Amino acid sequence: VFERELRSVAFVEGVSVLAATGPEGLWRIDLKSFDEPELVLDVSLWDVVLASDAPILAAQGRDMVHLLDSATWQPFQRLLGVAQLEYLSLSRDGARVAAGSWRGFGVHVWDVAEPHAPRQFFAELPHISAALSPDGSLIATTTGERFELVRAESGEKLLSIERQRAFGVTPGPVAFRPDGGLVAFGFSSATVRLVEV
Repeated sequence: VFERELRSVAFVEGVSVLAATGPEGLWRIDLKSFDEPELVLDVSLWDVVLASDAPILAAQGRDMVHLLDSATWQPFQRLLGVAQLEYLSLSRDGARVAAGSWRGFGVHVWDVAEPHAPRQFFAELPHISAALSPDGSLIATTTGERFELVRAESGEKLLSIERQRAFGVTPGPVAFRPDGGLVAFGFSSATVRLVEV
């Protein structure tokens, strides 16, 4: 039993290791040996996601994203300078990172090769969820009012759909299918809508 406050978990290395985030930081939990969990980062973290085709793990705090090698658990990059991050996602190869915001503003997209120059889209919107397509080329977003699909390089708007507002300012859930061909989003409090990319 791991008796600590947790905010997010993800399987690493098949199903043998669990990454867990919480107020104390990022934990590595070995599910084979059940040794004492190892605290890898000792900073308050919210979300943890993994790249599907590269050994990259991203752990998100309120104003920073930490990138680690998921094979060695060694940090290798910090993406800085953005407040109130939420809704973290990675491209399949781990080369691009995107995050929306809760009580912050806009969607931020980082190319890992240029970590100090994030692009910001929807800078005027305070509560926005974001999902990065598996190939990193598209961003799907939701706010309390709209679903939008944009290009990650330019911010060019490809599609906009008004949501049935039942959430106030709360953005709806949004996710790409692993092959990137379909996006699912919360159209209303009772309906998921699918969009063919």
